[in-house]
Amino acid sequence: MKLFHKPRFLWLFGIFLLWLAIHYWDALLGMLGAAARAAGPLILGCEIAYVANILMSLIERHFAPKSRRAWMTKCRRTASLLISFLGVLIVIGLMLWMILPEFVHCMELLTQQLPDFFAAVTGKVKNWALTDGAQFQKFQDALQKWFNTALGWMGDGATWLVGQLSGLVSSISSLVMGLAFSVYILASKEKLKSQFKRLARAYLPERVRSTGQYILSTANIYFRSYIVGQCMEALVLGTLCALGMLILRLPYAVMVGCVVGVTALIPILGSYIGAAVGAIMIFTTSPIQALIFIIFLVLLQQLEGNLIYPRVVGSSLGLPGIWVLAAVTVGGGLAGIPGMVVGVPIMATCYALLKHDVRKRTPEE
Repeated sequence: MKLFHKPRFLWLFGIFLLWLAIHYWDALLGMLGAAARAAGPLILGCEIAYVANILMSLIERHFAPKSRRAWMTKCRRTASLLISFLGVLIVIGLMLWMILPEFVHCMELLTQQLPDFFAAVTGKVKNWALTDGAQFQKFQDALQKWFNTALGWMGDGATWLVGQLSGLVSSISSLVMGLAFSVYILASKEKLKSQFKRLARAYLPERVRSTGQYILSTANIYFRSYIVGQCMEALVLGTLCALGMLILRLPYAVMVGCVVGVTALIPILGSYIGAAVGAIMIFTTSPIQALIFIIFLVLLQQLEGNLIYPRVVGSSLGLPGIWVLAAVTVGGGLAGIPGMVVGVPIMATCYALLKHDVRKRTPEE
């Protein structure tokens, strides 16, 4: 005689776990947060390895693909790994080489203009004090209150800055450890894949394994397509922006083109962020040229939204525009800019899985 009925026991056990989660919600969140922080470098390493593996797999397919010799396999893996990481470092170095000189020149120009700006403001304030002393006194009292408040903000800001600096040191160490994890993962990815498959066969039933494999393969397809598509779109948009600014003889063309291209990796909102940064930089030289840049980028955005994005990214995801906007909104609310970036492929994966399941449950007659 069985002591308990298995389905009923599972239901009761699930209800008990739900009660524990609700009753100890704060403690549970604290434990999950501590676990996520502890595993942060490993998670970052997995993310870096996944992105780098896209380029690495492409190199491996074209580097002596038919050779079965052991030494050639090792050389292919090592060479593709080095080329992938060196390629990314070279791209980052080139971008910094193109951005930093123009950024320094912009800051120098802004610094040169500040004395004239302050002199003009000081002259207007003096004229105001001579013509309307009562109103100027009220303004002076309000300015003194604002200054006292600003001093308090500066104290809080100093504390915030110290915290940010300590966080920066922690982020750099996590990045270094993440890179080390990613190198290990990529160097032995077949071995790790075989080990995970063996664990799944040992502890999971066939139906769960097949369902999980289908979900993971679908997610992999959409994530790879999204990453490749976004990088291609960013490259095309940044290049067109720089070329258009050179034709229009706008300043900081290369720097602004790089900024627009990088921010284009963020869906929907990224191009507007790049436009704002570029307009501010150009405004230090000429307000008229900044206005011309804004008009040009609006036209370029129309071209990008109606021609480039649908062909490069949209066709590979097959996700309606309303769901892209929903993914960016929800992802940004939950995790900021990283949530905006990964929200679209996650939504595309869920959309494809749901669409497949609906078609399977309601076949067309």
